[in-house]
Order: sequence, then structure tokens, then C-alpha cells
Amino acid sequence: MTPDILDVMADKRIAWVPTVSPVNFQWARPELAGWDAGTIDNLRRILDSHREHIGLAHRKGVELVAGSDAGSPGVVHGEALLDELFHFLDAGLPMSAVLEAATSRPRRLWEVETANISVGATAEVVALEASPFDKPTALRTAKRRLVP
Repeated sequence: MTPDILDVMADKRIAWVPTVSPVNFQWARPELAGWDAGTIDNLRRILDSHREHIGLAHRKGVELVAGSDAGSPGVVHGEALLDELFHFLDAGLPMSAVLEAATSRPRRLWEVETANISVGATAEVVALEASPFDKPTALRTAKRRLVP
């Protein structure tokens, strides 16, 4: 990713689904792939670049969507999406933007029925132990998933 590409994406309203988890797993567990010190350093540079460009994309108005590349080595379905939300936070996005990237934005972009809570509407609800605005780690504490 480059700043110039992000400018084009913002101008053309092209959404971006950056995924950090596959590279992060390789960096965090290099012994599984047998990576040497040089490769580990390159992985760290890639992660730093991802973080920088995700933050820059948000500031430029690129519509970020949370994804995970789940199924890649070390990228566990469900859990990896939560990991990506924390990568967005690490990139400097506010919690409101992180939650939007995982909820209402993909629904709007993919023209899926809204999940807004209102009279007569259906919604999927997850109960957390605390507000993620106060305690981001609460995102990992789903107590109950309520489905109509």
C-alpha cells in the first residue's frame, strides 16, 4: 500500500479490507516456519507498514472493512476477526471507526439489510461484560449472542 493509492481509493470511494493477522502470526511464531532473524525483521517492517497505512487510510477517508484471512496458518476463524479489530486500534483508529468497520460499513457496502435496533427491525446482538469504548478487551468477552 502507498499514500498515493490510498488517495485514489478515497477519491473513488474504494473500500479496503486490510488483513494483518497472517503476517502477525508469522512474526509472533517464527519458529513454526523456521524464519531467520532477517526474515523476522522484514516481517516486523511489514507489520509497521500495515499499521501506518491503516491509520493513514482512516485519516484520508478510505472506507476500511474488517476482515481476517481466517484459515491462513495461525489465523483462527472468529478469533482472527477480533484480532484485526485490535490491529485497527493499534493503527490509531478510534473505537467507533473500528466497530463501524466490522458492523454497519460492510452491511452498507454489500447492500445487506441494516441491523439497526429499532421498532420492527431484526438485529443480531452480542452482550459484552463492559463497553468496548471503556475497555477494548471486552470485545473478547461475548457473554451471549442473541439472534431473533
